[in-house]
Amino acid sequence: MMRQMRSWAMCAGVATLMAFGLGSGVFAHDTTPVTTSAVGHETLVVIDHSTTDTVIDLGAEGDSIGDLLAFSNAVYDEENETEIGTNQGSCVRTVPGEAWECMFTIILDEGQLTVAGPLSDAGPSELAITGGTSAYATARGQLRLEATSETESRFTFEIA
Repeated sequence: MMRQMRSWAMCAGVATLMAFGLGSGVFAHDTTPVTTSAVGHETLVVIDHSTTDTVIDLGAEGDSIGDLLAFSNAVYDEENETEIGTNQGSCVRTVPGEAWECMFTIILDEGQLTVAGPLSDAGPSELAITGGTSAYATARGQLRLEATSETESRFTFEIA
């Protein structure tokens, strides 16, 4: 009887593991399959024209923790010739003189991509793609953001 109970318990444990995807692949928290292969990856490059960036000085005077950066900028195609959408969002200053924590949305005709993560004052930054809509409804991956001038940045989305 004890041996039979252990066998049932082991079968139930294996069935539970398989139901949660541990026997057949990796699954996200919502049980949406996540693949680890490079199949289906897409690269999207846009150029952000930072013409509306506005810093709101909160708390201590000058560059300090908690200051807010808000924006709604035009984005252009990779050749920087045709306006194709907008970049809207905000950042909170987390390390004065060094970094912001940002959340923003790139709005294109094909859909939207949402992004979150740290933005460095110096050098390139990598932020997480947290989701999207329409053509980008299942988007995950990362965004590499590089300033190319005082008012322009190259956004390279690596979409999984």
